[in-house]
Amino acid sequence: ADEALTQDPVLAVWALDFEYVVASKSQAAGRAVRLAATMFEKALQTGQVQRAITAATNAGFDLTRIKDYESALVWMQKGLDLARRAGWPVSIGLCLIETAETLRQLRQPAMARELLQEALQTLGANSHGRRMALALNYLGDVELDSGRYTAAHEAFEALQRLAGPMQQTDLMAIALRGRAQSLARIDRQDEALRAAHE
Repeated sequence: ADEALTQDPVLAVWALDFEYVVASKSQAAGRAVRLAATMFEKALQTGQVQRAITAATNAGFDLTRIKDYESALVWMQKGLDLARRAGWPVSIGLCLIETAETLRQLRQPAMARELLQEALQTLGANSHGRRMALALNYLGDVELDSGRYTAAHEAFEALQRLAGPMQQTDLMAIALRGRAQSLARIDRQDEALRAAHE
């Protein structure tokens, strides 16, 4: 990062955030985690609570990607604790969502489901953004993993309804993939094929 940015502790947080994104998108998970951890500390030192929550969640995300689940959960908890203390529903929801995905990968679907249901409640009926979509995506995957195919289909249907007006093709593809998988498991093969083709 530029020397002037790194010398100013407030701006350093944002420079680290940028460097984190580059590292994470480049699949350099170890570097990404180190940058997120440094960002977290500097954000706390400068009172940038929202940035600290983001940094903790980012560290957890990349640790999950490299299957260091225990460390990931520690970082997710740091972010969630800060978000709860601040009382920010959107931040709380995001922390719950990402923690749930880590738990899903740890094959703890009941705990993951509970966190996702809390996230959906916390985000509320007026939330129609990507965070809500992410929660529905992860919930559908949890239900697929659990063999609860009707519940999975309901989650992916809700995701499809949300993705349509948002015109987000990636979310629509996820919803249709999930619908196809769940429909195939409940012997609705024609509908599954239609979803897959779509």
